[in-house]
Amino acid sequence: PERGFFVPEVNVNQVKYSRAFTLTTNIPDYHLPRILLVFSHRNVGEWAEAEPLVSELERRRDELSPYESYRVDQLIAIANGDLEGAYIAAHQASSISPEFGPVMDGAVYAIALNRPQEAIEAMQTIDTSRVLIGWTQYWELLTAARHMLGEHDEELNVALKARAQYPDSLGVIYAESRARAA
Repeated sequence: PERGFFVPEVNVNQVKYSRAFTLTTNIPDYHLPRILLVFSHRNVGEWAEAEPLVSELERRRDELSPYESYRVDQLIAIANGDLEGAYIAAHQASSISPEFGPVMDGAVYAIALNRPQEAIEAMQTIDTSRVLIGWTQYWELLTAARHMLGEHDEELNVALKARAQYPDSLGVIYAESRARAA
């Protein structure tokens, strides 16, 4: 099957989220582990595994917090190919809880919708020293947004900063090469 964007560590996350889901099934009105499990399946293209979980979340919509509801809206929009809807839902979720997941998701959708400046603005709210250890996609996406805007000097600066942290990452090496070629 087609693999998603966030492939590293997803299997580990699926184990963690499955365990959290199992431990919290008897806690009413707490659905975040199930939502995160759906995202972990989605991120590696496992839509068949995600679909029954999404259906269950839709059936229990009245139990979801506003944050959880926006995250489910995001999942449904993506499943339907609605990037604008997914972008809006991710933005709404990050306005409630400006955590890494919905902020990065919104940035990914902004890039796909040709809104690189919005992606940059969202990504600049993330504390890269705390949340992104070992996760190079942040830097790859940020350099792509700078590239789309024609800001090649800044693109190269970001790529070099990423390369200092992740010298062996092929994605980061590519980002640096693209910046140098521009």
